[in-house]
Amino acid sequence: MPSPIAHAAAGYLVSRYLATRSIGIHPGMIWAGVALSLLPDVDAALGMLLGDMGRYHNHTMSSPVFALFAALGIGLIGWRWRGEFRPWFVLALVCYLAHIAMDFFTRGRGIMLLWPFSEERFKPPFALFYGVHWSDGLFSSRHLLTVLTELGTLAILGLVLMVYLRVRRRRSRSASEQA
Repeated sequence: MPSPIAHAAAGYLVSRYLATRSIGIHPGMIWAGVALSLLPDVDAALGMLLGDMGRYHNHTMSSPVFALFAALGIGLIGWRWRGEFRPWFVLALVCYLAHIAMDFFTRGRGIMLLWPFSEERFKPPFALFYGVHWSDGLFSSRHLLTVLTELGTLAILGLVLMVYLRVRRRRSRSASEQA
């Protein structure tokens, strides 16, 4: 699995991107997106507490079906709290699915994409991320390599997003000046 740092950074990028779309996500929700991108790893805390990460982590909470139910729950909370279902649902679903995609493209045992219909684990033909090896302990030099490669990958995505946002702003400014 990628590090929590990488998942949080991806949640930030996803939230920043979604804030540019006209679906009601405002800048104040960006930090919620960071937290939502970490939600699928709640089961890791249980695994750490009980000393059996493999038994609890990366099972049911790492499936698209669970992502849908989690997003529905977050959407309902957003609706009750702020009267906004759609932006909270979209934010939660996309951040959650981004987390699952990152886990999928990490070297390891794969993820249960079809849970609850199947417990078969699927792996991609190639890995983008090296992944954290918690069995090495909390402080391992391999974790540093993991975080550096993940942040490098996400930095490239962040630069692409920055360029996209800048081009979009320029186009909207020039369109409003021509009108």
